[in-house]
Amino acid sequence: MQEKHLSLNTIKSIAQLIQQLSQNNKQHYSAILNKTDIPPSCFLPYISWSETSYTRNCITQNSDFELLLLCWEKEQHTAIHSHSGQDCWVYPIEGLMKEYHYKIENNQPEIIERNILNKPSFINDKLYQHSLHNIGNSRAITLHIYAKPIAHCTYYDSEEKVFKTKKLGCSQKPLVVVNH
Repeated sequence: MQEKHLSLNTIKSIAQLIQQLSQNNKQHYSAILNKTDIPPSCFLPYISWSETSYTRNCITQNSDFELLLLCWEKEQHTAIHSHSGQDCWVYPIEGLMKEYHYKIENNQPEIIERNILNKPSFINDKLYQHSLHNIGNSRAITLHIYAKPIAHCTYYDSEEKVFKTKKLGCSQKPLVVVNH
């Protein structure tokens, strides 16, 4: 896909974000996210919560990317996981999230870095694997872009101390984007 139009303006709505992602290739996604300032209220139609696990709520998906809103109750987290060879960007919306980066040696993860998510983050399997943790005293919300969409991933089962494969799904299917 060729770059069609990389706007210099701040992105203030979900519709503008989807337009910019659709009109540009993944090499521009970091720049697009760095210009994004969407009010949290715009994400209300995509929010769902679960007491047992964070939720993955699909905003939109096409053959080039998927845009998901993840909703985290206090203390919820992901397992250490891959992205099936795809690129991933995480954009914090609300709350306090920590990202751990891991290198994998002899099929065992080792923490190499810890970051508070206060700006967009990029990851792919060639760099490292990661886990995300809601470390705040309340709920958290993060926006995720995967280029290309991810149907499954490997994750580290900390009880059995092995990597396993998991099929991914969404708690909520894509909605029609309105004026947000």
